[in-house]
Parts: sequence; structure tokens; C-alpha cells
Amino acid sequence: MANILDLMVLATTMSVFLMHMDFRYSMKKVISLFSCFGIISFAVYSLLLVEGFERTVASSLCFSIPSLFFCLWMAKYRDARFIFTFAVVDLIGMTAVILGRCISIPFDYNPTVIFVSTVILLALYLAGAVKFRHNYLEVLRTVSRGWGNMALAAILIYIFTVVLVGYPTPLYTRREYVPVILIYIAVSAVFFKVIYEAAKSNINVYIEKMENENLKMKLELNQVYYDMAYTDRLTGVKNRNAFEAYLEDLGKYPDKGITCVSLDIDNLKHVNDEIGHHAGDALIQKFGHLLTAVFDSGESIFRIGGDEFVVIAENGSDTWLFDKFRKMDCHSEAIRNEVEFPFEYARGMSEGKAFDIRMLLKQADAAMYLDKERHKA
Repeated sequence: MANILDLMVLATTMSVFLMHMDFRYSMKKVISLFSCFGIISFAVYSLLLVEGFERTVASSLCFSIPSLFFCLWMAKYRDARFIFTFAVVDLIGMTAVILGRCISIPFDYNPTVIFVSTVILLALYLAGAVKFRHNYLEVLRTVSRGWGNMALAAILIYIFTVVLVGYPTPLYTRREYVPVILIYIAVSAVFFKVIYEAAKSNINVYIEKMENENLKMKLELNQVYYDMAYTDRLTGVKNRNAFEAYLEDLGKYPDKGITCVSLDIDNLKHVNDEIGHHAGDALIQKFGHLLTAVFDSGESIFRIGGDEFVVIAENGSDTWLFDKFRKMDCHSEAIRNEVEFPFEYARGMSEGKAFDIRMLLKQADAAMYLDKERHKA
């Protein structure tokens, strides 16, 4: 019965370690290797017991020490995270064994009581490990720092617990030490609870930080997508999509006063045909920059076609508009000095209420075409 119980302790601790560690290999391969290791270790352990070795010594030689190196070879994390996890898993398994022995004291260490009580404790251990697994792996995978001190503390408690179990004589075999052992186990449990809460707090802070960074990145990506969808790449002003969206939004405020300016570059087709589209694109770009420099008081600037632009201002005045046109004329001279061909543009404007925006745009277009005809004349 004692050997069967030892096998169950080995199987439970190995199962819990499997649940609480990431490995370098596939889970199928890991389980196969762990099974082979368990069978070989238990076989050697049984032979050592037959040869007269103390159970604690045989357990250390066959289970504790070999499993440390075996698990280290298999584990993904070969740092303080591994040491802490290994020590705690084995430590709780030993605690279940100690408590099982302590429970049997009133029954004069009856083997059946030891077996039943230890099996129940191992079952509770396994159930708790299953419930705790997800949270622990989240901490393990996310937090890579701060494990050194926890690993050192776990090792010290582990060593002290080994002393309780077997050196030179198990303390739990002496009734007068049972309260001390129980207090020690309770203090150890509180200690690991504090460690877990601290780690959980750190992971929550880390997750919140990552969520904020992801939100910031998402907002930046949304802005990039918005710019791609609603910005003219050549000139940097808003494009046709943004123009239609603006008109739709403007319909929500039908009584708002607006001023529409329609603009068109003269002879762009001639520039494209005679000099090349690169020159035409450069001219469109310069004109877009001109409009951006002039209409810098909150007006909305759109490129709605190849050489067609629209500027819409809310609550503009005649004085404001003439001042803008004067500035446009000044900037136009700068463009004429930069290009090697004649540069002119036509413009037209209209004023009214937002509910009549489509008609206002037609009126501004009509005025712009009249200006273009005057240039031809």
C-alpha cells in the first residue's frame, strides 16, 4: 500500500507540473517522456527499497533529484520561473504527505488512514491545480522579472520541509511536534498566497499597460486608415470621399451660413500633354499647398477631381473672402516664378444656407467657369 501511495504522489506532482509549465516540445511528446521517466524512476525506487534504503533517501535519489534535471531539460523557461514552479509543486506534494501522516496520528499511524487521507489531499491538490492553472500560466508567460527572490524563498522552504519529512527522523512521527508542523504549513501557505497576490497585482498592472498601448496603437491605425480613405495623397487636402461625408454631415445643420469657393487650374491638360504628367502633378501639388497656406482659419479644403478644388467656410464674410483671394494672388506669383509655363486658375464663389449646399456648389461652379472664360478671352 505504501508503494502504491508513493506512485500516486509521483503521478500527482508530475501532472501538476505538466499543467503549470510551458515546454519546448509538443504536449504529446512531453507526456510520453514524463510517463517513461515515471515508470523508470518508480522501478528503481522499488529496487532501492528492497535493498534496504530509507524511503526518504530512495525518494530523493529516484524522484526529486532526477526529476529536477529532467524537467529542466523539458521546460521552456530555464530560469527562476522554472525553479520556483518546480519547488512549489514538489513542496505541496510533500505537504500532502506530511498532513496525511499527521491525520493518522490519533489512529496510531494506521496504514489505511494514511493512505485514504493522503489520497484525499492529493485529489484536492490536483483539483486546486486545475482551477489555478490558467492564472498561473498567464503570470508565468507575461512576467519574466522578479522571480529570483521568490525562487530563493521557495528553495529555503523546500529544504526545511525535506527536513520535516526525513532528516534525521521525521518530525511528524512525534506527536508533540504536530502543532509546530501545522503552524509551519499554515505560514507557508500564507507566504505563497502573498506571493501569488503580488504577482497577480503585477500582471494586472502589466495587462492594463499593454491594453493602453494596444488602444493607442489602434487609435493610431484608425487615424492612418482614416487619412488613407479621406485624404488626397498628392496634395494633403481632403479628397472626394471626405467631401461627400462633409456634405452629408452639413445636412444636420440646415440653417448654418456657408461660403463655397470653387477653383480649377487652367490649361492642366496642356501641361500634361506638352511637358508630362509629372509636371501636371507637381502643379496640382503646389496649388493644393497654396490653398492650405491661404485657407488656414478652419475652412474645409477638398480636391474633388483632377484639377478641381472646393473650399467651404462656415459663417464667412465678404471681407474675409476678399482677403483670402488677395493672399491667393500673392502665392500664385510665387508658383509662376517656380514653373516654366504659364500658370493661371479660375475661381468662383457663392453664399447661402447649408440646406441649399448643392445649389450653392453649382452657383460657385458657374461663377468659376465664367472666370475661366475671361482668362481665355
